[in-house]
Amino acid sequence: MRTYDVASLLDDNGDVDPEAVCERIDELVDRAAADVAAVDAQPDRAAAADRYLLEGVGATLSLYVLLRTGGRTYRFNPDEYERLERAFNTWLELYGACHGVDAEPDASLRTGADLLLETADLHTVARTLVGIPDSSSVSKGNS
Repeated sequence: MRTYDVASLLDDNGDVDPEAVCERIDELVDRAAADVAAVDAQPDRAAAADRYLLEGVGATLSLYVLLRTGGRTYRFNPDEYERLERAFNTWLELYGACHGVDAEPDASLRTGADLLLETADLHTVARTLVGIPDSSSVSKGNS
């Protein structure tokens, strides 16, 4: 998994570089599409759920929070925001499927970020937004 820090999104003047943000969103959107295409090939649903959570849900929330806090309030244009939020919801849907929940989440990035700040637990964020009961366990097979 490629990691990012705020420096990778700044231009030479220390301002957020819109092109770098767009590239990062493109990478996330492409990865979400690839995960959807490969979902049936996942032999280990528990590992897939963890990957969707960390590399998908977590990565989108991380980018959103990084750009909306810390003195750098980046204003996503409507297309950027919609694409990032769609990728976020795609990973939530895949995460839910790994838990046997057939959901089509329509969560906002803001709601996800607020939940993350409130709970400090990415699992809780995803479970809440997808509607997974606390007693649910991850499916082991491709059922």
